[in-house]
Amino acid sequence: GLNGFKPALGVGHPVWVGHAFGWVTPFGWVTPLGGSRPSEVSEPARWRRRVSKVVPVFRPAQQPTAADRARLWLLAAFAMSGLLAFSWLARIPSIKEGLGLSTVDLGIVLLVGSIGALVTVVSAGPLMTRWGTERLFVAATLLMAVGSTVMGVATAATSLWLLVLGIIVQGMGGALVNVSANVESARVERALGRTVIPQFHAIFSAGAVAGSGLGALCSALGIGVAPQFAVVAALGVVLRLAALAGGMVL
Repeated sequence: GLNGFKPALGVGHPVWVGHAFGWVTPFGWVTPLGGSRPSEVSEPARWRRRVSKVVPVFRPAQQPTAADRARLWLLAAFAMSGLLAFSWLARIPSIKEGLGLSTVDLGIVLLVGSIGALVTVVSAGPLMTRWGTERLFVAATLLMAVGSTVMGVATAATSLWLLVLGIIVQGMGGALVNVSANVESARVERALGRTVIPQFHAIFSAGAVAGSGLGALCSALGIGVAPQFAVVAALGVVLRLAALAGGMVL
């Protein structure tokens, strides 16, 4: 029993609770001298503490910590990164056809864009030290939005050089977003004390699948590259700024 408590076999049976003797009746605890039920049994808090060890529903809900909120917002940011990257990669055939590019020309354009991203990654460390994660993330978000929009406009205007410029700017922004987001994911993992970085990579892949599907759907519906890129870029800006405001950066 609990603290000497011996459960009654039925209503009205005598029981011992600690050093007290009495009966359990439909009207409560009754003792021969009219005393009250002992505090060991009547105190609700003690019962809740004991029951909560067996029944989880009695455990008080914990408020989310700053690290918990940062993890959720980072998941959203990684998902958006995957969607942004692969929604335009899915439209490469449309871009190639719209500008009349050969396979070699398209390869050179993509190579130039990757070189811009590589140079940016090399300089990301000093930039983060100077600006901090938040300002670097904002700048990278705006660069990606501008680059994506310029790429769409270049396709509509059939301008090869404008396309090259858009890919370079978009690649620079994407590189800075990836660096700042991955640095922040390591901070969140340390704050939580458990492995969570694979979750961010998994949600990026889910965003990539969604982005590929979005690009394919827009192509099937005859939606131009320019409006698709502009809308997706705007959504990316809104979500990433909301993530910063919601506490993505610790």
